[in-house]
Amino acid sequence: SIGNLSVYPNPTSDVVNIATDGFGEKEITMHLSDALGRTISTRIIDGATRQTTVDVSALPAGWYSVTLQSGDFRTTEKLMISRD
Repeated sequence: SIGNLSVYPNPTSDVVNIATDGFGEKEITMHLSDALGRTISTRIIDGATRQTTVDVSALPAGWYSVTLQSGDFRTTEKLMISRD
């Protein structure tokens, strides 16, 4: 398949790993958005590396969306940030 997205651990409280495959060597843009669709963080993932780690320890608990976009292709996964 094209553009697989893994978000783990999920739920998380401090850091989340974002890994992808199926995009080839293309540059991938990652957007982290809150439940209202507001962009919290944007970064570029090198197509050759295919992964990044995001520190979410300062974000409030709740549901977030991780979206990867490369060219016309886009895929999204939900992320739960939990606080004890």
